[in-house]
Amino acid sequence: MEELALAHVVLKDIITNDTHFQAAIKKIIIDHQNINRSIISALVGCELRHHLVFDLLLTIHFPNLEKDDLYFAILLGLANNLFAKRVKRDEILNFVLNFKKELHPSIDDASIINFFTNNNDSSSLIPNNISPLSIEFKAYRFNTPIWLVKMWLKHYGQAKTLKILKANQKSQKIACFVNLDYTNVEEVTKNENFHRFEGLDNVVIYDGKAPLRKNEFLRNFDVFTQKLAISDMINHLNLPKVLDTLIYAQDYSTLFASFVSLYKKENLHIELAVPALENRMELLRIIKLNKLDNVHLFASNPSTLIAHLHDVYPYVFAIPYSSNFDAIRSQPDYLLHFKKENLDALIANQINLLNELTTFVSNDGYLIYFVPTLSKKEGSGLIRDFLSKHNEFALEVEKEYFPYDKFDTCFYFAKLKREKRHD
Repeated sequence: MEELALAHVVLKDIITNDTHFQAAIKKIIIDHQNINRSIISALVGCELRHHLVFDLLLTIHFPNLEKDDLYFAILLGLANNLFAKRVKRDEILNFVLNFKKELHPSIDDASIINFFTNNNDSSSLIPNNISPLSIEFKAYRFNTPIWLVKMWLKHYGQAKTLKILKANQKSQKIACFVNLDYTNVEEVTKNENFHRFEGLDNVVIYDGKAPLRKNEFLRNFDVFTQKLAISDMINHLNLPKVLDTLIYAQDYSTLFASFVSLYKKENLHIELAVPALENRMELLRIIKLNKLDNVHLFASNPSTLIAHLHDVYPYVFAIPYSSNFDAIRSQPDYLLHFKKENLDALIANQINLLNELTTFVSNDGYLIYFVPTLSKKEGSGLIRDFLSKHNEFALEVEKEYFPYDKFDTCFYFAKLKREKRHD
């Protein structure tokens, strides 16, 4: 099967070259238009979602095996036989044995056959010598690095951490905000692929089998994807009927699109700053398509905002780069690429962005900070540290969301009020 061979190429590219899942698959699709992409995605995705325990099993049973073609073939064999089940077992075995014969003729065929025979139950993959009560067991059971399990245990305790780990094994709801300029919830939910999300106005859930990107509502900008927690945050902010705002979005955000949908043009003005325009073509498309002359998009570093702006704003939004642990459920290789040492740099950047944006908050105005993550270092802890150094601000509202709660999102936001200015 050609898809099996291509899945092998994709998996090797992801792990060896640190290529991201979608990018690695796109490389293959360009030259192989007639293959079944879903088989490749299923095989590679299943392996990535169980990579830690699969790698452990290979280390135990084949301690001298390097990360060569046989290694990746065995990983795919485990993923298929235990979870994906998209390729016949005999075909998988032959695929693996061919690499063994070519690369490791000294390995006995029987050892490969026995390996697959002995590891055919997904509920008993973790070795017996690892205690079910240990952090290591949780890491292998939920395919989460030990350092991250430890951090969540420290921040949230045993019960919440277990609920987080379990929730991360499930698919995330595909939530959409309805563009009120073009349609309404009633019209959208006439389509059987959408249903109303109870508790949030103008929000629907897409549960169609076809990719959302192919749906006409999305292509016509009748709806746009937006995490449930962001829609809930907007409700908690108690925004005024006339909104003059500065949004600095290092991370991609649909927040401005929500405002455009909720406000009449004459009641809305947005200064939308991003680090660079090259990777923000979607924002430009939305602005041009909807003739949003009340949205000014420009590129700037946080430190050079002063060169672009000569005013203060009653609402300033900080959307920094973050660990983005909300992506764990949608990107099977996310934790394979994210490194613990990245956190300190991200936090330093988040603090710097908040400090730079204080200049542009008007007296009695608000600074709103949000990140799609689960880390008190990036959330409540960071805000406490910021407030200890900026006594001109006071915390008015904050909320943390978890992947297991109603809003199905890893997310934190804080609304800070400026009570006095130091001009």
